Amino acid sequence: MNIALIGNPNCGKTTLFNALTGLDQHVGNFPGVTVEKKTGSVRGAEGWFAVDLPGAYSLAAFSAEEKISEEYMLYGAPDVVLNILDATALQRGLYLTVQLLELGLPVVVALNMMDEAEKMGIKINAQLLEKYLQVPVKPICANSGEGIDELVASLKNVGKQAGKKSFQYPAYSGKTGEAAREILSMILQNKTSGSFNRLFFALRMLQGDKPAVPVLKLPPEEMKQIERITSAMEQALKVDRQLAVVQMRYAYIDEICRKACRYTKRESGVKWQFDSLATGKLLAFPLFILIMFGVFWFTFGPVGGRVSQMAEQGVAYLSAQLAILLQNWQLAPWLCSFICDGLLSGVGSVLAFLPTVLILFLLLGILEDSGYMARVAFILDRPMRAFGLSGRSAVPLLMGFGCTVPAVLSTRTLASERDRKITTLLVPFMSCSAKLPIYAVFAAAFFQGNKVLVAAPLYLGGILIGLLYALVFKNNSLRAKEPPFVLELPAYRFPSTKNLMHSLRRRAMDFLKKAFTVILLASATVWFLQHFDFAFTYLQDASQSMLAALGKKAAPLFAPLGFGDWRAATALLTGLAAKESVISTLNILTQGAGPRVVFTSASACAFLTFTMFYMPCAAAASTIRKTLGKSGSAALAMLAQTGIAWLLAYFVYKIALVLL
Repeated sequence: MNIALIGNPNCGKTTLFNALTGLDQHVGNFPGVTVEKKTGSVRGAEGWFAVDLPGAYSLAAFSAEEKISEEYMLYGAPDVVLNILDATALQRGLYLTVQLLELGLPVVVALNMMDEAEKMGIKINAQLLEKYLQVPVKPICANSGEGIDELVASLKNVGKQAGKKSFQYPAYSGKTGEAAREILSMILQNKTSGSFNRLFFALRMLQGDKPAVPVLKLPPEEMKQIERITSAMEQALKVDRQLAVVQMRYAYIDEICRKACRYTKRESGVKWQFDSLATGKLLAFPLFILIMFGVFWFTFGPVGGRVSQMAEQGVAYLSAQLAILLQNWQLAPWLCSFICDGLLSGVGSVLAFLPTVLILFLLLGILEDSGYMARVAFILDRPMRAFGLSGRSAVPLLMGFGCTVPAVLSTRTLASERDRKITTLLVPFMSCSAKLPIYAVFAAAFFQGNKVLVAAPLYLGGILIGLLYALVFKNNSLRAKEPPFVLELPAYRFPSTKNLMHSLRRRAMDFLKKAFTVILLASATVWFLQHFDFAFTYLQDASQSMLAALGKKAAPLFAPLGFGDWRAATALLTGLAAKESVISTLNILTQGAGPRVVFTSASACAFLTFTMFYMPCAAAASTIRKTLGKSGSAALAMLAQTGIAWLLAYFVYKIALVLL
């Protein structure tokens, strides 16, 4: 049995999905977190599978992720539909509910966030709501798990009755309801319509929805009859056919809400008082800059720096102890070198920065969970319009500071194909967390005490260059009519400790998985190439190795940037697998001596600039290729970005030679 979870964006679908399946999908307090359907087995129900669908306000798709939900509902044939409603915005959520009922599907309604609704003075009578909708309605709180057991029991009960019980369509009244029932009767009598004898398709025909015509396969005479029915309805109501259907649905919803809901007090004004700062014309940008500076200061300043230093000391201690242990075992020198100088040195140099990465993710998670991220998208809409983008592009770009892969995937929430493509091209200009170890190591080596002043220009420079890059596409072939900017501002909430811990655990596991797979393999490969020549002879002099030969081929490309050393070129090449490999490779090639062996202060600035902007890792490049849909376009984008990185690094090097 397949249970389809569907509801408005940010209504708690994924939180409920995690509660039902025991999985750990990402949740956040802004619309558009889920961009593709995810499937998991329901705990305690053998053979039952839950499908988490992207958020949708209706079954008339406006964006790419809504299209996924619409098509699954229409053609995916779910056994049971679990419709999640935000109890604090019941009227809006019920619009999707009545469309599901029009499809005649087995529906169970989960009234989520009942605790928040009560705080806002909203009293919902679930029994009355169940009576009027004629489907089970279960109050729950997905965050705490309250009501989940009762919900699962209801799902099982409805699932057993699926196909046996006939579900009632909404009892629409008025001229529009009469016209819809008349068209439905025609569809039911037409045998070529197959299984599409649903009120939803009748209403689509009433609205003049062209995609519904080939699905129903109605003969020309019946199509003419439908047009006569529609025209008569428009004349009687004096409104457009599309608006007539919308008004009918909302009239039905309003009547249900009037009977099943009571409002005892207004929401606290604290939210709106803060919103006057967070979204106001005068203070919104200064507040945003102050908050982001605070994030960077906390990550790289005294707190993050101290934690990172402790982690480095811990890794160094473990490395020393392991080296002593291996010496006591009297292993072959080459094997000791492979384990200590290759594997441990490479992976350990990256693991030391895990706390720094987690601090950054914790702070970004707090901003996301609190609801502030959506306000950032709102305030950035106007300036981003100047670069041919909408404020919705701000969310994927901000996610790019964490990881490029999910950030590119989140571009699917953007309404227009043009915005999706341009934003996908801009995401790699945002400095992902994998580059944090590079910044930290170079800042400690060359700019001790000024880590924040090193990291902040790189982050801000990425944003600026990315926006300037967007201007290239503003008036070219990607130019198109700008879609309307529609964004739901979620309620402010105290960040959930559970969600934050889940997020940090997932990020930590992703980091460790990469460290012990990609980076471990890269470290082993680098050590092997560093210690053997092409005749596979073990060497003491790394300058005669295969790695040196390969690095020397690429080194001339970087000589104008001040780092023509083959070790720097090799580190950049391994960074194509994973950006963390840049530091692990340098650590192996310099035998732990650090970047001062290879770079000067001026060339270090150029190297940081190049690593900030050159093409992303293989996983991100693959995701970009899939999103753009063309390998040629993705390859051209990667080459263009690397070319920009080279030019910027060149200018930074020349300026640094004068200033440093």
